[in-house]
Amino acid sequence: MFKPTVVEVSANGQPLSRMTVERPAITGRALTVLGAGQAQLSDRVNSVEVQCDNVATLLFHADDDALAIGANAAMIGGELLQFARAEALGLGRYRPGGAVARPAGNRVGNCGAQRR
Repeated sequence: MFKPTVVEVSANGQPLSRMTVERPAITGRALTVLGAGQAQLSDRVNSVEVQCDNVATLLFHADDDALAIGANAAMIGGELLQFARAEALGLGRYRPGGAVARPAGNRVGNCGAQRR
């Protein structure tokens, strides 16, 4: 059973926001392998397709301000990513994109899609 959890979002060691996660994260799996990229850079080359466990799940776009406070964070394998756009491919399948950010030093537990 899910318990609400307090999380803190930080960048370069500076706290940006603190919030309570009130509901469980979206779960799923990666259908493709995300190519290698560098931490703290936007990756406009590599992409990954994900399948949400619940096909009714909706992923949303996030602007720069939303990304700055931790929106659209996903854990794929052991790597934390953030995505600006979520291209819907149908039936709970998405291609996150629009510059996939790879923040360094951030840890988010069990959210988003997992590498299969």
